[in-house]
Amino acid sequence: MLVVHPSLPVKTLKELIAYAKANPGQLSYASSGVGTVVHVATEMLADAAGIKVEQVPYKGTGPGITDLLGGHVKMMMPPIPAMIGYVNAGTLRAIGVTSKERSPLLPEVPTIAEAGLPGFVSEQRYGLLAPAGTPRPIIERLNAELRNALADETIRKRIVDDGATPRPDSPEDYAAAIDQDRTLWGGIVRKLGLRVE
Repeated sequence: MLVVHPSLPVKTLKELIAYAKANPGQLSYASSGVGTVVHVATEMLADAAGIKVEQVPYKGTGPGITDLLGGHVKMMMPPIPAMIGYVNAGTLRAIGVTSKERSPLLPEVPTIAEAGLPGFVSEQRYGLLAPAGTPRPIIERLNAELRNALADETIRKRIVDDGATPRPDSPEDYAAAIDQDRTLWGGIVRKLGLRVE
C-alpha cells in the first residue's frame, strides 16, 4: 500500500505525482532496505509516473515506519498489515493499494491502477515449491492438499486478515506467474542497476 505522511499536501495519486513534478528531488520515501520489495516497487511506481523520488533505506520495515510517522520521510509502500492501524487512526494517509483489486481490509482505498496509473500492479507472492525433478504425482498431491487448505474458511480468513488474497493456482499457472514476476521485477532491477553485495 502507498501511504504518505499527513504533512504532505496530497490526498490522491494524481496529486502526489503533481507534487513530485512540481518539487523535484523533494519527495523522500522509506524502504526496508536496498533491493527489497518496498524499494523496487516504489521505484517501479516512480518510473511509471515519470517522477523522481529519493530512497532512504532502513534496516527493515519497522524503522522506516517510525521515521515516516515522524515526518522524516514523506511516503512508503509497505505491506498493508504494517500500515492499517496508522491509516485507520489517521496518522498516515493511504493513497492506493498496489494489488489488482482493492483490499477487503481497506475497501475505500483505490488500487494504484484505478487512481491514475492503469496497469500498475505490484504484488508479493508466496507459494509452495518443490525441487526440480519431483515426480508429477507428488506435485499433484501437494497442489491438491494446498487447494484443500486454501478452501478452509479459517485459513482463508487468516490470509485475508494478513492483507493477502488466497489464489490456489495449478502448478503451471504458478510457474507462469513466477516467469511474469521475473520479467517484471528483473526489468526494474536492471533499470535501477541493483547488484547483489
